[in-house]
Amino acid sequence: MPMKNWSFSLAMLVVYLATFHLWMHLSQSWIVVTGVTVSWVLYIVLLRMKRKGYFVNAFDFFAHFTVVLDILLEAILNLVHDHFGFYLCALAFSAVIGGYRYKKLRETHVS
Repeated sequence: MPMKNWSFSLAMLVVYLATFHLWMHLSQSWIVVTGVTVSWVLYIVLLRMKRKGYFVNAFDFFAHFTVVLDILLEAILNLVHDHFGFYLCALAFSAVIGGYRYKKLRETHVS
């Protein structure tokens, strides 16, 4: 499968991990500012990718949207971000989104 089928998903993973790593060194007020900003930028790019036909279906789009929503909620809910537990969330998102995309993209390339 071509890399273009995975580019946005992989970029989201990098942004997700980088955001949470950054938050380990910021005060809560800066976590909110960066979280809202990152979420807004990812949402805009998400909509652009939807227009370009990146997502295999509505579930794929929604799964990617939940990553954006997770960043926003983690930023504004005043949670503690001083540990590496976000790697488990990233792993879960990767398993669901990656597994589903792989299956659906494989089905469309085989057909």
